[in-house]
Amino acid sequence: MLASFIVMMNFEYVLFDRFETAYQQSFIRLGIWAHTLDMVKIHPFFGWGFDKELDFISSVNAHIRTTHSLYLSTLLKGGIVGLLLLGAVLAYGLCLVKKHLTQQQGFEASIFLFMLLFFTTQGMFIVSNPGVTWYLFWFPLAVILSPPINKTC
Repeated sequence: MLASFIVMMNFEYVLFDRFETAYQQSFIRLGIWAHTLDMVKIHPFFGWGFDKELDFISSVNAHIRTTHSLYLSTLLKGGIVGLLLLGAVLAYGLCLVKKHLTQQQGFEASIFLFMLLFFTTQGMFIVSNPGVTWYLFWFPLAVILSPPINKTC
């Protein structure tokens, strides 16, 4: 049924173009991430600091300034210590996901899990780059860190 809808709306060309672009972008990001890890090796424990941006030309001659991953950006800017601190906050959030699910609050859990996956391949460093992506990180984090509502009333 979905395939029929796509064909009837003449959307398949756009869809295939997006798949091709995503495929190409995945290889560009692998190069960005490899370069990021090379930079992390220079200052592995405490990172480069909040103001550090990447500055190199990718394999497709694009000027790259961001890691395109929140987690790698945290590793670059905050080092292993910063990544462990972020990991601790997110791990606590994952513990609370279970509590939210036991209270039948799947929406709260799902937006937090979406956020975790989204920032694997998207996003800049959230602390030093305020913008639209702040809401995609801080709102789900705030929701999951709030205590689950007791529905026994």
